[in-house]
Amino acid sequence: MWPSQCNRGAPPHLGHGELRKQEILFARIQLELFKKLLPHQCLGSIWSKRNKPGSEHLAPTVRATVAQFNGVAKCVITTCLGNPSMTARDRAMVVEHWIKVAKACQTLRNYSSLHAILSALQSVSIHCLEKTWEKVSRKPLRMFQKLCNKDTTQGRNLLIKDTGCRALPWHFPHQVADVGYRSGGLSGGE
Repeated sequence: MWPSQCNRGAPPHLGHGELRKQEILFARIQLELFKKLLPHQCLGSIWSKRNKPGSEHLAPTVRATVAQFNGVAKCVITTCLGNPSMTARDRAMVVEHWIKVAKACQTLRNYSSLHAILSALQSVSIHCLEKTWEKVSRKPLRMFQKLCNKDTTQGRNLLIKDTGCRALPWHFPHQVADVGYRSGGLSGGE
């Protein structure tokens, strides 16, 4: 499910086949974006000018990665909160789905999508749903807590170092993802 396909109130399909398609799609999209990413566009001297009038053309590859990060986060939030008729158990099932997707992103070393999903699940709008979190099963909840514990700047750097694989382009974007988060992606959005 790509963020543009996130229907308000339509929880994602929870079947294993759909889950696998989603994992692969996020990884494929991320890979294509980071293949196109131009490192010089990440420099503060360029990125800091992005909001000035007439600067819309600056850093298009960075903007694309930030937009993708924000799109994934908004998709998570929308599927969890979009339908007011959902029960706490329904929302818990959707949260469990996103925890599984996050774990798969970690396995695929798609750390940007992993960080986007975890950031969305930890956003105030979802994190404060006590009845929902009470209904999340123990195993996915523990998995979520472990993923969150590793999802720190230091933890991400260790994960990248531990993989020993510098060829995967989505290792780099945590600085980009962090920029997207800080530049109003989640907190300044909906």
